[in-house]
Amino acid sequence: MKKTLMVTIVTLLLLHLFAENIVDLWKRVSYHSRRVLIETGISSRVRLEEIYKWMGNKLVFVLAPSSVIWFRTNGKCYLGEAYNLRRSPLEILDLEDLALRDIEKAKYTVVNKGEYYEISFEKNGKYLIFLDKTGIPIKIKRDYMGTVSELIFEYREPIDKPPDEILSKLSLDESEIYLPKPLMALLQNFRFFRIQNYKGNMEIYGIMKNGAKVRICFGTTPPSTGTLTIELNNMKLFIVTDEKTLETIKEIIHK
Repeated sequence: MKKTLMVTIVTLLLLHLFAENIVDLWKRVSYHSRRVLIETGISSRVRLEEIYKWMGNKLVFVLAPSSVIWFRTNGKCYLGEAYNLRRSPLEILDLEDLALRDIEKAKYTVVNKGEYYEISFEKNGKYLIFLDKTGIPIKIKRDYMGTVSELIFEYREPIDKPPDEILSKLSLDESEIYLPKPLMALLQNFRFFRIQNYKGNMEIYGIMKNGAKVRICFGTTPPSTGTLTIELNNMKLFIVTDEKTLETIKEIIHK
């Protein structure tokens, strides 16, 4: 009986250490990859990206449907095009970053599938993550408040040093991209949002802390229905959501 109990305890301990080991590998791994983001729910989109991740730094080239580069290094985020990047006033996180942040506060399970590992947990949505034996992601999936996001890593390779040739081409401007303070205050009331370029105009899709889905458009032509128009420092915002949330947004912006 004692022997059986001891074997069980040792087995559980090894499983715990094994789970911690693969997650720790994932946190520390440096890699280069081409990946596809597929998202359905609040809106549908497909995005093709190339990524370099090393020593806490991340450089992402959005290749399609529009061309954008973002770079996170030393706690700072930069955003731009054609290697000319400006400091972002907002922290830039992708689905992998969100998963790594949420797994820190979650109870997760790890299953060894032979050639890869499967990790699942619930924290700010349901996550299902597949890692290869080196800790490089194969696929990350999250189902969050009706929005399903899948990040599929089509090509993967470990790297042992920064992509110096590419980094040498970057021009980093420390002057921040301008966003009006009321808009910044509004975005702080979101659980999740993403920014995209649509027909030459910037749009923000997101989910507020009350669960309401919101679309914010910048430009000259408002969307057809359910729109609140706000002008901030000569910038027009067209906000699409339900009537109750529109009233909440008015209160936030006009504080």
